[in-house]
Amino acid sequence: MCLYMICLYTVLTLHTVIYVNSTEYNEKRKTLSPYQCTSVRHLHDSRVDLNCSIPDNTQWNFTVVQSWAEKHMVKQMQVYIKCGINGTVILRQPVKARGLFALYINSCKIGNFYKYDLSSKLELVPFTLKTMEVIDSIHVITCRELDILYTNLSDKVNSKYPCYIPPSLERYVERNVSVLVIRVKCHTNKNVRIRHYENIPIWNYKHLTYYEKSCSTKNKFKFTSKFLQKGSFPSLRILNFSRLHLDRIPEKLVKGNYSKDFPDLRLVDLSHNSLSNIYFGSFHGTREHFSINMSHNQIRVINSTVLTTLKSMYPGVIMLYDNPFSCRCDQYHFLQFLKYSSDPVVTQYHSLKTESCRTPLKYKGRLLGDIPLDRKCHPSDSYGNTNAVIIIPVASVICCISAIFICLFYRRWIVSFRYKRLQQKQKKSKSIRCDKIKYDAFISYSCKDESLVKIMCGRLEGPPYLLSLCLHNRHFEPGVPITDNIFEAVKTSRRTVVVLSEHFLASQWCLMEFRAANCKGLVDNKRHLVVILLDDLNKCLTPLPPDIELFLQTHTYLRATEYMFWEKLVSFLRNDVSNKDMGHSYNNSPEI
Repeated sequence: MCLYMICLYTVLTLHTVIYVNSTEYNEKRKTLSPYQCTSVRHLHDSRVDLNCSIPDNTQWNFTVVQSWAEKHMVKQMQVYIKCGINGTVILRQPVKARGLFALYINSCKIGNFYKYDLSSKLELVPFTLKTMEVIDSIHVITCRELDILYTNLSDKVNSKYPCYIPPSLERYVERNVSVLVIRVKCHTNKNVRIRHYENIPIWNYKHLTYYEKSCSTKNKFKFTSKFLQKGSFPSLRILNFSRLHLDRIPEKLVKGNYSKDFPDLRLVDLSHNSLSNIYFGSFHGTREHFSINMSHNQIRVINSTVLTTLKSMYPGVIMLYDNPFSCRCDQYHFLQFLKYSSDPVVTQYHSLKTESCRTPLKYKGRLLGDIPLDRKCHPSDSYGNTNAVIIIPVASVICCISAIFICLFYRRWIVSFRYKRLQQKQKKSKSIRCDKIKYDAFISYSCKDESLVKIMCGRLEGPPYLLSLCLHNRHFEPGVPITDNIFEAVKTSRRTVVVLSEHFLASQWCLMEFRAANCKGLVDNKRHLVVILLDDLNKCLTPLPPDIELFLQTHTYLRATEYMFWEKLVSFLRNDVSNKDMGHSYNNSPEI
């Protein structure tokens, strides 16, 4: 009996100790997160995710994270910072914190970025940051901050931290980021500023594989030129300078030797700029999958010099679609090259035959491949008709004035008429769409990934999303050819979601589903297809089919484990956005 009582007492004591320790542990976990942040610990790999939400009109200092990481001896940490209206993050260079390997900043004002922290304490912290993304944000800089940098701190900064970005970075994204300079008490003259930039040494960004600076409201030619000039990029694979209002190509891309300056480069994105010429450096030794995207620019003529550039770049390619091509006589050599050349280079540019001419007027709207080459060239073909140059603007002005008077006189009748017509069109287009579209999305996946897909579909089809999904195991009709089922599923679905994995790449039917969906997006000029990358797929080790690799390089994709995955996926499935309205996102980032 005594032995039984002793055992019972021991068990109760241990249970109490365990309960107390568990309570203490939970209390400690509540105090783990820094101010304005919540933390998620991944026990299997000792990783910490910090999600920091900065309220409206609030200023928050990144030193909170630095101190917290040092106090808790964090080994691996990624930080997500999202700001409300007028939320400000004080982030001083160098961007460091113990164990910090990823930093994402969204919709914030960033202050004191050029007010360097040169303390010996921070200097002892090593650079560990691998990924940094700043999106839809504003750098707020004061003249006082720049004065101190260019005068008192110039030598120290250039010797300790010469990099524009942390030297450990592998991926850097700066999208739709502007600069607001508060010009109060500015004293530094231009020569001091120039001397500071000249003293910056050339830095080897040996880890950087992806660099993006895109979507600016101002011309960023000076910045892009200086960044490339002051850097060495042995590992860079993708360089994205899209939507920067560039009217010239940065000098290092024009005069540089690509095999020497950018030995591992695969894609240069210069799309959606104002470039009118194609001038590049030496392309000798370029790789098969190397490409330069110059679509949506102002390129009108591809002369014999540019043709030589295109040929020297082979087997690489310059993408030139959606440019305002001229079909005058100075385009003769390129049109002849497209039609009759037997050079293997021409296979890279067959799609340009379907591009439309913008000038001269008599060929406007005709396809490049349909322009006759046996015509005689007249001065008017190359330089335009002088009378037309005078008459057309005058006639346009007269027509505009007349139209204004007519609109003012008949404005009520016109508004009423257009409103009724618009209502009729909307009803008609809605009925047509509803007849064709049965599902919100067609899910394309390998049967070997079915367990993961079931979880995903269960969440999308359940509340609160309640989406209608098409799956091959539920909706493919028996007895019908597989190809017909595939095309019908893609045709009757508003979107197609590809779950990309090793198993997917091994299936020919899965690849056919990808190609059918990709083709539909191109034909309809809609953002129809999105790719979800599973963690078991290593893009560096797994050889991808050329069309899938090109799609991943030039389109946004999602990772199943990334931050706000469900919100991004559902937003994509519900929104109806055309390709023309879609920003070019290299996601190869978290980005839909």
